[in-house]
Amino acid sequence: MNDNPYAFPNPDYGNGVFRRRIQLQQQGNQVVGLLEDCSHGFEVHISHDGSRLIDVTGVTHRYPLTTCPGATEPLRDLIGIAITASARNINEQVNPRINCTHLYDLAVLAIIHASGTEALITYDVEVPDEINGSNEAKVFRNGELVHHWQTANNQIISPTELAGNTLFQGFAAWANHVFSGAALEAAFVLQKGFFVSQAQKFDHRRSEGMQVGSFSMPLGVCYSYTEARVGQARLMVNRARDFTHTPAQLLTFT
Repeated sequence: MNDNPYAFPNPDYGNGVFRRRIQLQQQGNQVVGLLEDCSHGFEVHISHDGSRLIDVTGVTHRYPLTTCPGATEPLRDLIGIAITASARNINEQVNPRINCTHLYDLAVLAIIHASGTEALITYDVEVPDEINGSNEAKVFRNGELVHHWQTANNQIISPTELAGNTLFQGFAAWANHVFSGAALEAAFVLQKGFFVSQAQKFDHRRSEGMQVGSFSMPLGVCYSYTEARVGQARLMVNRARDFTHTPAQLLTFT
């Protein structure tokens, strides 16, 4: 029996579209961040005093591993962060790797927008399944297309000015050099979505309840993939959703 939960290819791969929606809702000194995709359904609530973060809580509606809900606790390390801090500044003060990557990224977006003027911001990521080793990746901000990348072998091949740049390790180095402001934020939103879209390649139904071990990621990359927890982490039953034809269901957490 194969004990690698990531060894089962998805027989339907090639017909789907990975979708991720992120919504940031600001009201007074509070921001609510919502995120949902095929594998995750999360909320983050932050409060500030006009200068610094005074409270942060996370809600885990749907998650891939049995250990994931505990990742709401390390979010508390963000309390005290200035709401004018950049994502890079925040990462220098708080270790992202002891957090759930997706909860933490959502919290960082919420903090950044706590000092903004927009009451509602929505990001939509679309990554169709690969066809002949190539696919496209798009991100929309409030319905407006910000980035549209054609990719192959986890690299951008179009537009020409970005060709050859990686979408995995090394992404931050070149993206911070090429983009700034809202375009930079949208680029990171798209890159993180592209990474999660790789989950579409696997048949989640055949791996439900299996122990993850260290098959998919190295130890130390996130909350569940630590030496203390990875041995306890099992893949959740009924964790996956396909929003290919139902984008309106995103952020309903059903």
